[in-house]
Formats: sequence, C-alpha cells, structure tokens
Amino acid sequence: MNLPIIFLLFQTFENYKLYEQNKVKGLFVQGYADIAGDLYELRQYLLAKIIWDTNTDVEAVTNDFLNGFYGNASPFVKKYLDLLIQNQKKSNRYLNIYTNPIESRNTFLSPEAMDQYDQLISQAEMISKDEPVIAKRILKLRLALEYVYFEQAKFYGKEPHRMYQKNGDSFSVRDNLENRIQDFVKKGSDFGIYELSEDGLSPEEYRIQWNYIAKNNVTKHLGETLKYKFETQPSQNFNAKKERGLNDGIKGYKDINLNWTGWYDENAEISIDCNNIDFNSLQFQCLEDQRHWIFLPKKIILKGFRNQKWEVIKEQKKKQSTENQTTNIKEYKFLNINFHVFDKIKIILIPEQKLPVWRERKNKKPMLMLDEIVLTQK
Repeated sequence: MNLPIIFLLFQTFENYKLYEQNKVKGLFVQGYADIAGDLYELRQYLLAKIIWDTNTDVEAVTNDFLNGFYGNASPFVKKYLDLLIQNQKKSNRYLNIYTNPIESRNTFLSPEAMDQYDQLISQAEMISKDEPVIAKRILKLRLALEYVYFEQAKFYGKEPHRMYQKNGDSFSVRDNLENRIQDFVKKGSDFGIYELSEDGLSPEEYRIQWNYIAKNNVTKHLGETLKYKFETQPSQNFNAKKERGLNDGIKGYKDINLNWTGWYDENAEISIDCNNIDFNSLQFQCLEDQRHWIFLPKKIILKGFRNQKWEVIKEQKKKQSTENQTTNIKEYKFLNINFHVFDKIKIILIPEQKLPVWRERKNKKPMLMLDEIVLTQK
C-alpha cells in the first residue's frame, strides 16, 4: 500500500505492553513483506524493536533510524511524520488497508495539510539532491503524497484541487498532471510496488484506469446550473458532495469512492427544478458491485410536475438479478421527452426488497449507487 499512514503503527505500540502484562505467549505481527510500501523500512524496524523489548523508547529509536536512513534530510522527514501524526490525532480519523484517501480529504489529508506535507518533502528533496541513495529514499516518500493527490483530484473533478481545467467550451486534464501520472507509475514499478492498495491495482493498471477516467468521466450539461434536491436522504458514507454530487459534471467510475451517491435500503428520490430550461434527454448511471451489496434498481420511475400535480412520464423495470462477481456500470437513458413542459421532474429508483440468496447476510440490505444526472437537448 502506498499511503502515508505511519501513525497507525505508532498507536498500536501500547498494545504490546498489554499483551506482555497478560502473559500472551505468541503473536502474529505482520508488516509489508515484498511490497515496498510507504515507510515500510521504519515500520519493520520499529516492530522488530518493540516485540523484542516492549519498553523500547519509540521516539528515540525512530530518531536514530531516521538519522541513519535519511541522513541530512532526516529533520524534514521527522517534521513530516510529526505533522502527520499530529493532524491525524486531532481529527481522530484513520486509513485502513481498504480506505481511499478521499475519505480523509476534510481532515488530516485536506488540501491545506497536503500542501504542508509537500513543502517538507520538497525541502528533503532539495537537501538530498546530491546524494543519490538518500534522494531515492525521499522519492519513495513523495510517491505516497502523489497517490493522495491523484485520487483526490479525481474526486474534486472541476472544483478547486481538481483533475480538469476548462479549455474554451470543453475540459481537459490539468497541465502536467498526465506527466506526473506517468512518472508515478514508472517510479512505483522501479521500486517494486506491484499493488497500490490491498488487493488493488498495479501501477500500470492504475495508469490505464486514470487515462480512461480522464477521457470519459467529465461532461458538460444543462443540469449543472439547475437545483437538484434529495427527496430521500442518501447514506452519510456515500454523500460526499451532497446534491452537487449529481450535477457537478463528473461521472462515477468502478471505484465506489469516486463520485457516487448511495442510498441504503430505501428509494433514491431526486427532484430537479426545470427552470424553463429546454432539454429532452435525461441520463444517469448506476453501479453494480454485488460483493459490496450494491445492486441495480429494481424499478425506475420518472415523474413530471405540472398543473399542481405529479404525473408518471416513464417507468422501467429490471430483469431478475443474476449472480455477478464483477463490478459494472449500467447507463439509463430517457430520450426524446419534452421535459420543458414540466415545472419539476422527479427520478425515483426503487431497490430490491431483499438481497438475493447468493449475497444474503444478517443485517445487510441492498444499496443503490447513482452518479451524475445529465440533462441535454438532442
């Protein structure tokens, strides 16, 4: 895993004293094996020390290791670690082996915090530029920050800290970002990093995914200026941008953290004020990821509001679900409809009533995932 999460290790050290006090005879302690993860050298060193002697002075051992491993750049690496730990403790948030750094964008991996980390690593790079061995070690620290930047850029889309920039009437990837991706992939592979998260993508697979998102996930449409409203509330865990997540011009991808809004065990209902805008096409996508109990809607109802009452414009039912182990995106299109005759429209997605037998779990319910609702005149 290539994420800056060293503080998790520090927070577990007291556990070893507890084990010793309670006469625990054996432990299975695991760090990185053959993946050159972020700060894995320090992690393995500290784990070995603390298992050997639970009274180890972690701060002193850390400082000794940093001085020996990062040489004249060690003061900046130490400041970087201290700041990470400080910000994480303040926010009381953490990353586990499956977590996307998008989830901590408002806490210890906020754009402001990332800028501070960047400055410290830049200072370490500057002071070690004439020492190839040290410079290479600092470079690996840089890769962890780059990964966070890239993931968050995909999330922000057209907003500040974004992936895209406007070029006339269209959008393209920000200057130099694609070069940074290429550099990240090459250097990650050079370090022997073959997956970027637990059971995740290789650097090369990440590049392919990135290029696909860059070319396909940005759109421009009439709904971006209209008022979208949740008539039923999404899950707090999958509602990062609120209503703006449905009309910010960024589509979802196969990663559930990227621009999906989710409803758990209830209808997804969204209304849109038409505001006399002339459009005749409405499109959106839904995610199917049965492994995570995300299923396509059982039924979709499209309604229009005029003359003080709602009327059904169109209904669409799904065929019976079949077992599927792959993650898929299904596009729904409602075309050649004169939406401008309505004051409002409402989209209702109805989930499966219960999980199918092959995914039944106690206390689990079906979930719906919806991305950008695109309105156009065709």
